[in-house]
Amino acid sequence: MKILVLGDLHITSNRMHLLPKADKLAAELGVQTIIQVGDFGLSWPGENCPVARYFNKRARQSRQGPDWITCLGNHDNWNTFEKNRTKAILLNAPTDDLVTFPALIPYAPGLYASNRPGYIPTYGGMLFLGGAVSTDADYRPPNHAWGTDHGHPGRVEGKDWWRGEAPTKEELQNFIDVLEDKKPKWIFTHDGPADAHEAKGSGLCLKSNMRYDEIARAFQTISEISEHKPTRWFFGHHHEVLERTFNGTTFHCCGLHGEAWLLDTDTNVCTSLDLAK
Repeated sequence: MKILVLGDLHITSNRMHLLPKADKLAAELGVQTIIQVGDFGLSWPGENCPVARYFNKRARQSRQGPDWITCLGNHDNWNTFEKNRTKAILLNAPTDDLVTFPALIPYAPGLYASNRPGYIPTYGGMLFLGGAVSTDADYRPPNHAWGTDHGHPGRVEGKDWWRGEAPTKEELQNFIDVLEDKKPKWIFTHDGPADAHEAKGSGLCLKSNMRYDEIARAFQTISEISEHKPTRWFFGHHHEVLERTFNGTTFHCCGLHGEAWLLDTDTNVCTSLDLAK
């Protein structure tokens, strides 16, 4: 089975063309599932979400298309996520002593957000954990060491920044528990392990009181100490296209604005693609 894994999209009205383009490519490649690794632009900013409108229109017009699953990033509305979490869908839930996590949260027909964490047993097992710490959340004056020469205006809580953007310690522990118990073949997160990308900087988000790379360091530790080594781990957040193998896993950073990986789950072949070309 083929899966298309899309990087950060930051969908606004002038980027909407990427959605039908991805649907068209999926049809040409025989892809039934598109996984988007966060910073999709779901309900960001505000509630009038162009992404949800696209999927609702696709359903009204009875147009065929793949199912989309996003793990959500720090540029997605986590208040909306918490409201929708009560609608979570339980897919083939385990009946053992592992805590049961509803896997998918419906946003529109054919559009789902993964729970945090979310586990789906298909394709050899897929484990999701969205969210990251924003480095652009706070005001930064011009020439600030962590900003740009022009500074940064920061983001407003409840409008374009949400306090629940990063996974909690409990969610990270649940992620580890599912990883060790279910041994998924594939992992999809928004941030990735520190050694899997080039962004080694610091930076402090005062709103969340968390360092920029806290989640990256947590994922790094998990990749090092986990007894189970997933075959591939896909992530976004850093707007790079990279492939690195260490600790028994191949890691893929998924790029920005249409860059993607095509994964064949039967052969383990993974190919880089770019929707913008």
